[in-house]
Formats: sequence, C-alpha cells, structure tokens
Amino acid sequence: MKQMAKTWIGLVLIVILSVLSLSASAQVFRDDFDVLKEADWELWDDASDSVWRVKDGFLRVAIPSNDFFRPAGFFQFKGIPGNYETFEFFIEDLLIQRQEKKPGPEVFTIKVNNLGSKKASFGVAIGRRFPEVSKGYSFFYVFTTYGIEAKAYMWFGVDHWSDKEPRHPNVFREGIWALASMEIRFDRGHFLWFADGEKRADFEDPDFSQIELIGFLIRPGILDGGSGWVDSFTISYSGLAVSPQTKLATTWGTLKRF
Repeated sequence: MKQMAKTWIGLVLIVILSVLSLSASAQVFRDDFDVLKEADWELWDDASDSVWRVKDGFLRVAIPSNDFFRPAGFFQFKGIPGNYETFEFFIEDLLIQRQEKKPGPEVFTIKVNNLGSKKASFGVAIGRRFPEVSKGYSFFYVFTTYGIEAKAYMWFGVDHWSDKEPRHPNVFREGIWALASMEIRFDRGHFLWFADGEKRADFEDPDFSQIELIGFLIRPGILDGGSGWVDSFTISYSGLAVSPQTKLATTWGTLKRF
C-alpha cells in the first residue's frame, strides 16, 4: 500500500509539474461552444446584422443578403493581446475611433472541428492592421472550407485587399462546404494550413511578423445571405489572456487527460 501511495504521489507531482510547465510556456484555450463565453469572444464592428449564437454545441451564424454597406461580420477571439486603446481611425477626415496598438503573438496553432457554411464564405480569420498603407483598415487571411481569401476589413465591412499585396497561394477547390477539421500553424509570418489532415498551403508573408486579430469571419452570398457553423475552436501559444474561468477549465482538462 505504501508503495502504491508513493506511486500515486509521484504521478500527481508529474501532472502538477506538467501543468505548471504548460502555463509557463504554451497555453491552450479550447471552446467546445457548449455556452457562449462572452468574456472571450466579441462581435466586432458588426454593420452586417449578422447573428451569432451557440446552439446544440455549435457556434452558429446567419447573415442577411449582401449589401454594399453591410457585407460581413467578424466574431473576434479576445484572448490574444492584440486589442487597441488609443489608435486613431478616420473616415473622410472624421475621427471614428481611437485605440492603442499592442503587440500580438508571433507563434501559435489554431484548430477547429466541423467547420461548414451554406451560401456564404465562412472561416477562420487571421489579421492585423496596416495604418501606413490602408488608413486603419484591417487585412485578413480567411481560411474557409474551400480555400484562402485575402480581405480588408473596413468600417463598413469587408472588401478586397486595400493597398496590401496578398501572398497566399491559389488553393481554391470548388464545392467543398464542410470540413471535419482544420489546422493553421503560424510562425512569424509563415503559414501552414491543413484541411481534413491534408496540407493545403505553405506560404510566407513578411508583413505578418505578429498577429493582432483572430476570429471567425462570414461574408454573405451576393443574393441569398447565408450561414456558417463550427463545433470547436482551440488555440495554443504563450501569453493567452483568456478569462479565469476558461483557464481553470483548461487546466482541469489537462489533468483529466492524465
């Protein structure tokens, strides 16, 4: 019995040290979308009337038909230190918003499961702002079920890139509206993209040394609007700023694996 007790104590110490090591280096955030964690997600500058909700274990979004002034919706993950406080946004010399730029992560991995859409472009958006070339617009690479899109997110929505050269390869595959899994590995401007376990893209963008914005972006079809859904979202990197409740759940999930 004493030997068994010592063995259990040893295992518990290993688990604790592993968890402490994880928190000191790479941290993991996972959302299975059982409930909407408002402390970790935010609907950002939504002029699109898109509706985001958690239902039946999925994050689901519906968006009305396309309109020039209401073309898209962006659901931002707030756990990265890429938010702003005093950076200035102008539209026709009118000050719209003032925020402060903060450094974003340089290395991370994102995984999502059961990503799909209907009559809409929906996917994981990874972006940053380029005020020196695009007047405060945000530039995104959007990883959808069928390919990669380069988009500039403006105050009134999403359009083609604005004075920022896209560097992603053309990997478009027609008719793919759902994926069982997607993984994006980012390392200081280097993107690796896997769809259903297959490597679909490997490219560099030197302008993306850091990331400031991560989330889900939906763009409607030209006439019919559309919808999108995703079953889970996982991101791992050092410096996560998620809510204390999420950190506790992540730690407990690590313990359970042991």
